[in-house]
Amino acid sequence: MKEYNELKTPEELYEYMCDNFEYGYLDKDNNIHHYDDPNYDDLDWYNIYMLENEKDILESSVGTCFDMTELERDFLERNGYKVYTYFEMILLDYDNPYPMHSFLVYEDNNKYCYFEFSDYKNRGIHKYDNIIELLNDARIRFMRNQEEYDIKEEEKSKYIINQFEKVKEHASEEEYINHVVNSKGIIKELTK
Repeated sequence: MKEYNELKTPEELYEYMCDNFEYGYLDKDNNIHHYDDPNYDDLDWYNIYMLENEKDILESSVGTCFDMTELERDFLERNGYKVYTYFEMILLDYDNPYPMHSFLVYEDNNKYCYFEFSDYKNRGIHKYDNIIELLNDARIRFMRNQEEYDIKEEEKSKYIINQFEKVKEHASEEEYINHVVNSKGIIKELTK
């Protein structure tokens, strides 16, 4: 297997990530939290989370979708790919019980490629002819995942997807959410 610094293609990166990384996060005190830890859900993630940079992820071997999206961005831009990053959530005016998600899209051979590592059910590199088709599919996947949390019908209409620029290294969860929600503006309608 190639070392990380020897990788060149998205496919090589994806394989490397599957073989070497798992879902979890590095907190502000440099403690590693694995998704399968018994107390993972009991931790105060909102207050201890820190966005990892590429070096952090390579050392810790864990990351959330937020972290992995930035790792993918750094790798693909360094290797000459045009990339776009997106954030999805149910935007509520009260405590949000639903998962959020970020993911990366890159262009390759006149295709839009959805690079998905963190969402285990949808892992892979999924190719589309246009960005609208890709974003509509992302919305369907995201909403399907929300059903596990008994999302109310009226809350489904609060779905947002937003394109965002690079987030500063070691951002807190609050800084991250504020950045991605306000970065480029919410995409209101997805039509061809």
